[in-house]
Amino acid sequence: ESSQENKTVSEAESRIFWLGLIACPVLWVIFAFSALFSFRVKWLVTVFQDRTFKDMIKIK
Repeated sequence: ESSQENKTVSEAESRIFWLGLIACPVLWVIFAFSALFSFRVKWLVTVFQDRTFKDMIKIK
């Protein structure tokens, strides 16, 4: 019964959650553009490594 009573989320917790959810991808986009425009290929590879690795090992 106690688990069903207080399932409300405070406004501060909600803001922290959504800020983290939005800020992380934005930060990675900033890293990608800074690596691209500063011609640091090693860092650009680091930014895109996860995506290309997943494409190479597609599980069927």
